Amino acid sequence: MGLILTYAAYLYRKTHLPILVTGGSPLGGEAEADVMQRELTQIFNVPVKWVESKSDNTRQNAQMSWGLLHKEGITQILLITHAWHMRRAKTSFERAGFTVIPAPTVFQNIPRNSVLKFIPQARALNKSNIAFHEWIGIAWYKLSGI
Repeated sequence: MGLILTYAAYLYRKTHLPILVTGGSPLGGEAEADVMQRELTQIFNVPVKWVESKSDNTRQNAQMSWGLLHKEGITQILLITHAWHMRRAKTSFERAGFTVIPAPTVFQNIPRNSVLKFIPQARALNKSNIAFHEWIGIAWYKLSGI
């Protein structure tokens, strides 16, 4: 979450657009939006105008964000998320009604050609897990008509 918040603070300083943070606590504990609000305000000294902390997934992030922003006349957003998550997030927010300007961050680098590239590594397994999560999420959204 650190790089996303750093990028959000950077974009805020460049644009002075108001910030909405979204994310509940689907696995329990403190809601992601509450953590983001605290870190943006206390660490980055950046104000957060809206906090949506009830959603449990990307589709709900989008729908509940629409509920907060649409009533204030906001329909176009800068969407900040991981580059690997942008496709599903952008689709979800567009389906909720937003015009989305993607602002991806946390890009994955392609390793240089080397012998080490062929040695199994734990971080490669983590990247595979992230990719499968996104592919399954995209397929689920398509199959369920979301």
